[in-house]
Amino acid sequence: SVVPEDGEATGIFAVKPGIDKDGMLSFRLKTLAAVRFNGELLFNVTASNDAGTALGALDTSEVLQFTLIVTFVNQPPSFELAEYLDPVLENTGAHAFPAFAFDISTGDPPAAGQTVAFTLDLTSSPTTLF
Repeated sequence: SVVPEDGEATGIFAVKPGIDKDGMLSFRLKTLAAVRFNGELLFNVTASNDAGTALGALDTSEVLQFTLIVTFVNQPPSFELAEYLDPVLENTGAHAFPAFAFDISTGDPPAAGQTVAFTLDLTSSPTTLF
């Protein structure tokens, strides 16, 4: 049997882990966007036979463990914005605000070579501004 060490199903499996009689480990992770898990899962594994325990026989092995590591895949970029932006005076030309966006991440580590582009959408304005 294959059991998570914490004794509970983790909810990330569409098909729970199992080992067949030939030793093949198989499982299926859920692929729903709502199930975003990464990290390590420690499992306890035992083997048993059908000989029974009559006359003091043992039919279950000692507990062995393995760790399943689930890594990030295609995580979205993230960032923070400054909480306050100084007002600007009209007719004063170009302005730049260093570090307005900060803690910029491309996503998971495999995406580290990617670049991040920002899109700004004006959601309200006085009609006389433009």
